[in-house]
Amino acid sequence: MPSIKKFAAGNGTITSIYDGELLLGPEMFSGISDAEVTKCLANIGLTEGPVSGSLNAYIYQDGDKTILIDSGGKAAIPGTGQLLDGMKLAGIAPHDIDMVLCTHLHPDHIGGLIDEGEAVFTNAELKIHDTDREFWLNAENREKTPEDFKVFFDLAGAVLNAYQDRTSTFIGETEVVSGVNSVPLPGHTPGHSGFQIGDVENGLLIWGDIVHVQAFQMPQPKACIAFDVDSQTAAATRIAMFERASKERLRIAGMHLAHPGVGYVVPRGDGFWLEPAHI
Repeated sequence: MPSIKKFAAGNGTITSIYDGELLLGPEMFSGISDAEVTKCLANIGLTEGPVSGSLNAYIYQDGDKTILIDSGGKAAIPGTGQLLDGMKLAGIAPHDIDMVLCTHLHPDHIGGLIDEGEAVFTNAELKIHDTDREFWLNAENREKTPEDFKVFFDLAGAVLNAYQDRTSTFIGETEVVSGVNSVPLPGHTPGHSGFQIGDVENGLLIWGDIVHVQAFQMPQPKACIAFDVDSQTAAATRIAMFERASKERLRIAGMHLAHPGVGYVVPRGDGFWLEPAHI
């Protein structure tokens, strides 16, 4: 069933949309010991994996533009694909989307952008980090990737082809559209980015895939998922993000945090935890 949550952020409104469920087991992670896995699972009342997690997308409306941030997985990821139903529940049609901001070009974040190779959001400009675009379009990168992961490159290419006449790129930390700044968060992919909407006091930092399984990676931030392109950088980025979010009391949102996926990072023991935001 589609689920949505609306709340104020920046100069407008955020709609968090639940796109579906992802099941991820401990075998998908490195940088975490068996004993640490057992303890993390026990913290959420489990003795073994997999762990159920969310896949979320976000829409920001400021009275001028309607901006979709990631699109969920659709047919690319089993158990996902509720974005359009969630949008309908929120009173937002596909043609209302003026812009799509991509945190990165993995299937569970861009799968909802196309349907049989055609653009779903026909009025939308697509914005992505230039480094991510170049990485996923590079034939040599695809060639040296294990066979099971080549589909990542194929889907990224199909999405970029469908939106080729209205795609633009950004680099580093910059204002991608009025009131929204990109935040470099490399490691998971070379151009993986977050988006800061508004200021710290009333804003929201959408951090993409800083976390895949909250139960593992918040208490053990060195734990990395197999999908990381550069796990060492991903872990360093995650730790730095946790420390910054905790120190600055940033309200954050994540694509794989329990829907609506919004909260505050707080220190807990040697790691961190997520305090849900009241929205």
